[in-house]
Amino acid sequence: SATGNSLGERTLTKDEEAFVKALRPGHILAFATGSSKVPAIGFQPAPKITFIHDESKHLPIAHTCANKLQLFVNETTMAFHYCFLVALMNGALFSTI
Repeated sequence: SATGNSLGERTLTKDEEAFVKALRPGHILAFATGSSKVPAIGFQPAPKITFIHDESKHLPIAHTCANKLQLFVNETTMAFHYCFLVALMNGALFSTI
């Protein structure tokens, strides 16, 4: 978890730290589905998380039309929580939520 100006063993930049402080569950939902709130009738199709074993990929990938989040599992030194932070920061929806 984020404490002070670090995330795990990684020191965060000022922009990353500000992002973490502003991060809400709706941002993660919007990254994966394109919507920051669950629609009254639910998601169609239902959201899905897929774990992919691939040493060459690190950043999570969202397919918002399919409500699908792909997470890569590998032995790299890049920590998952930092890769997810980078992916969320690069999502275009953050400033609109």
